[in-house]
Amino acid sequence: MAQGLVNSSIVTTTTGLPIHVEIVNIALMYWPLIMAGYPRLGPAFDSATEEIAATFPSLNVTQVYLKDSSTEGTFDDWLTYYNPEKTLAEYFFAAEKSGRTPPNITIFLMTGVVAENSLPTAQVSAELDTLLMTIVLCPVAEGIWPTWRTVTVLPIMTISRFYQVMLERFHWSHFTLIWDTTANNFFTMFADAAHNYLAKNSKSQMMYLNFNSQIYSAADYAHVMLKISEYSRVILYAGHSEPLQALMTAAAKLNMTNGEYVFIASLPFRHALFGTFQWKSPNQSSDNPFKCLLVIEPTPVPATEELTEMEHHWKQMSKEKYNLTYGQDEKLNPYTASAYNGMMVLAQVAEELRQSGSNLTNFSGRKVAAAFNNRTFHLKTGKLTFNADGEKIPDMSLTQTDPISGEIKGVMELEASTGLLVTTGTLKWPAEWPVPNEPYCGYRGDSIRCQIIVNSSAKYGVALGSTSALVIVCGMLFFSLRSRAVFHCLRTDYESWWRLELEYYRPKKTVICYRSYADIRFT
Repeated sequence: MAQGLVNSSIVTTTTGLPIHVEIVNIALMYWPLIMAGYPRLGPAFDSATEEIAATFPSLNVTQVYLKDSSTEGTFDDWLTYYNPEKTLAEYFFAAEKSGRTPPNITIFLMTGVVAENSLPTAQVSAELDTLLMTIVLCPVAEGIWPTWRTVTVLPIMTISRFYQVMLERFHWSHFTLIWDTTANNFFTMFADAAHNYLAKNSKSQMMYLNFNSQIYSAADYAHVMLKISEYSRVILYAGHSEPLQALMTAAAKLNMTNGEYVFIASLPFRHALFGTFQWKSPNQSSDNPFKCLLVIEPTPVPATEELTEMEHHWKQMSKEKYNLTYGQDEKLNPYTASAYNGMMVLAQVAEELRQSGSNLTNFSGRKVAAAFNNRTFHLKTGKLTFNADGEKIPDMSLTQTDPISGEIKGVMELEASTGLLVTTGTLKWPAEWPVPNEPYCGYRGDSIRCQIIVNSSAKYGVALGSTSALVIVCGMLFFSLRSRAVFHCLRTDYESWWRLELEYYRPKKTVICYRSYADIRFT
């Protein structure tokens, strides 16, 4: 991770004087992350240092290394003795005691992706009222760490807001948030953050589920999908692609992939680390359950010539200086660009403070952090937008994979600058879109609208049945009396057939029988 501490307590700087920027590489403090992270991030740090020197000549950049003694032992030793806040504080105050002229700005460069690793550093930063910048998630939106800013590639809060906007836009009153407990740290952090955010900000009803994909069988997946089908038609998923395939296969057997249910997965970026959320079914596209899957992910940065050259340069530096060789078609890890971004935006803010003519001692860490709020930085790697809370807000897209070609197409985008959900492409959906909020008669067939219809039908049925019975009785009586009037039409005292007399029903009367009803004439 790339972190920056702005030393706000020492050295007066005027417009005409350069600012000393000291880069303190403390990657060695995070023992388990050294080999995995730094060979990929080192080239970005190095190129940013060179570019800062060329672009901002008034920023004097130097570099030192800070090492935590607990990293010399085993991994268990590191877990036992790991104390970064102590190491950071000792370094910070040792610089003052040494008598040397301290730097105006200190930037801490650290590898890693887990937010918890930065919490001790954040605590020290807050107590010293200095600016901390990382490339991991930070809870700045909640005001917990007012001096912490991030250029994270993990857009956890942005995806959570994307969910909320979709729930409101399409009037979905019920949804299920389900996550795999065996997934990597991103999905663990995301599921917890999304649950808390939606529970607080969304008016929709949520069912929060988790499962262990390492022990789940096909029957288990079928059971959980049946449970979901009785609660909502909107399924938000956090986890790797393989368990999602198992869930959606079970859903297909329950007829939940015909377009009446929508599955929405989320990715911090497309990488083998999270699996392949891109399935092709050229021979059975009509039966492909993944046609009902949408994915929320960062909007791709346009591949400009300048960016392409920079990425090639980083790969070459990784090979020559850090002994890391990328595969032929292997893409750069997004953390590389984030490390570069963190240093460049910090340098730009430092230059603005220098040009303002103000004394840097007048800028506390909180004030320096505020310089990132409500603005967009334009870099070689693209734009970086921070909201009013100082949180990085990337443009996020809702994508769909064509089941035949496998092509990923964007259909909607949540704009960072406006927060609006805009249509960017055509959504190919196998049924009505948006999916209905719930079945017409409810998930269990007990919706009030269907109860009213049933009750009304019963009421009208009784009335109609009674009327029909009365008509039948009257008809039978009519036919009976009409027939008797015909049978006795030879009476000398014949009267109209509808005037009934009891004697007609007496056995003593002579009845003339006809061979058939065709011989009867109604006159």
